Amino acid sequence: TESLWSRGLFSNRWLTLATSGVLALQIAVVYFYPLQVLFKTVPLAIVDWAIVFACSSTIVLLEEVRKFIVRRWY
Repeated sequence: TESLWSRGLFSNRWLTLATSGVLALQIAVVYFYPLQVLFKTVPLAIVDWAIVFACSSTIVLLEEVRKFIVRRWY
């Protein structure tokens, strides 16, 4: 139940490396034409990326709130 912020966002080198790799592959599939054809994707607009960021950060925020409640009351 340790907070992400107290531990450090990039403290786990392997997790940071894996996340960076997945992000690079995701961007390649969305923007690199041969992969677009193969996976039948289209480029995303900035608004689409904003929606992705908003949804994913909500999950992180809710998990940090859950950890706070567990540390405080249990």
